[in-house]
Amino acid sequence: ISDMQNIIPSVYAIDVYCMVVKDFETMLYIQSILKGLDMRTLKTENASINCSLDWNAGSISNSDYADKLKALEMETGYEVGIRSEYLSGIYELNGGFLFIGTVLGLIFITGTVLITYYKQISEGYEDREKYQIMKKVGLDDELIKKTSSSQIVWMFFAPLLIATVHCLAASKIVYQLLGLFSIHSFMQYGVFLFSIIAAFFVIYFMIFKFTSRAYYKIVQ
Repeated sequence: ISDMQNIIPSVYAIDVYCMVVKDFETMLYIQSILKGLDMRTLKTENASINCSLDWNAGSISNSDYADKLKALEMETGYEVGIRSEYLSGIYELNGGFLFIGTVLGLIFITGTVLITYYKQISEGYEDREKYQIMKKVGLDDELIKKTSSSQIVWMFFAPLLIATVHCLAASKIVYQLLGLFSIHSFMQYGVFLFSIIAAFFVIYFMIFKFTSRAYYKIVQ
């Protein structure tokens, strides 16, 4: 038994395997062992044996081709599927989830930026008096700025590091959930995961540079 790549990604949350048997009797024996649920009668019965035929037609338009296949399906009773229709349905489903994820991501990122910025501004006004006291006791601006920047760095990037650890800890569960969307390559999932983490690091760094500049202007 070997893993088989799904040519038409229409099967969600189901792993496809290919078994090669020596004769038809062996196939009937496997059919008697495997059980399935008949959705019409809701009874458990032996697995069914289906014959499928795939072909590629490049000299006819998709609309004419689809009409002829649907007519053939009604005449013969065969179940006919078109790759373009499968892909169209998949793109519609995944596009909806992508839109929801993008909107929610933008909302959360915008909230994070606003909360972080105004928190730094309020802390800047609170630390202004302490900053002036440190200047009066003789500390140079470079040392004061270095001390303040280390505090800001920890406040910014400590939550991001903790969130990264949480993402890595939950990566196996998330990878299994992505099987619902026909993603079965862990390397592909790893590339997506680390790309998103890198994007968040870049966004956090831009927020850090912007808010720290406003903070230093206030305390000085």
